[in-house]
Amino acid sequence: MGPNFLFGGGAHDSTMTPFVLAALLIAVILVLVLPRRYVAVPILSIIFLTPAGQQLLLGGFHFYVVRIIVIAALIRLAVIGFSSKRPPLTGGFNKIDAVVFLYALLQGVTFLLREQAGRAVAYETGFWLDTLGLYFIFRSLIQDRNDIYRIIRVFAVLAAILGICMSYEFVTRANVFSYIAGQPIIPWLRDGRVRAQGPFAASITAGAFGATLLPLFVLLWQCKAEKLWASIGVAVVAPDVSHAEALLRRVEDFVWSHPELEVVGAERFWLET
Repeated sequence: MGPNFLFGGGAHDSTMTPFVLAALLIAVILVLVLPRRYVAVPILSIIFLTPAGQQLLLGGFHFYVVRIIVIAALIRLAVIGFSSKRPPLTGGFNKIDAVVFLYALLQGVTFLLREQAGRAVAYETGFWLDTLGLYFIFRSLIQDRNDIYRIIRVFAVLAAILGICMSYEFVTRANVFSYIAGQPIIPWLRDGRVRAQGPFAASITAGAFGATLLPLFVLLWQCKAEKLWASIGVAVVAPDVSHAEALLRRVEDFVWSHPELEVVGAERFWLET
């Protein structure tokens, strides 16, 4: 790291507002008590609808919203693992799980060997918790095609909410998530145009979020019963809302004309209905 990088930096006190804290507590309770098929709703909602940087400083460690909800979900996963005869991961620990685990492990070890700083351990522990925690949580929650569709529907709703908020930000230059964050969030400008960011740390992150969701909404479009949700999602993230359906149909034609596109387990990456 450069000379201006400091481990243990960041906020010197908790920055979580009462509103976010209350919402987080509700989300934690829901994660612990809801049936498995609905657990993703509070997890994704609290992660993507709270402003970046909301955290509790406890014992010198920064517990961000995502980190706290991950801990709650891991507690649920551990309880189920000890109390149920069924493995928490469908099909057991597979090769993809091993690759993700090794990636996080090697990244962390390399980072620690390079920095050789005590606080780097705390920093990397947070990385492992976020990365591996979220991966294995959703690995346990997604057990069949219906789970995939259900989570993508949640993303469609979240994208619609964020789209409305960020459109308001683009027009008025007022970020509605400032009221939740408890401090002004000043949008960036480029050539006099607002680069809306919503609850994300930067507009680039917001754009990456939408771009990542587009293939998932295309996947959802393959199921006849889910076309409404897919259309809502694409209408939000597609550059031209009026051409959202045409975009879906072009991608759909491409997918069906290339049967060699497959995923692990010999299932095609689209889900036939």
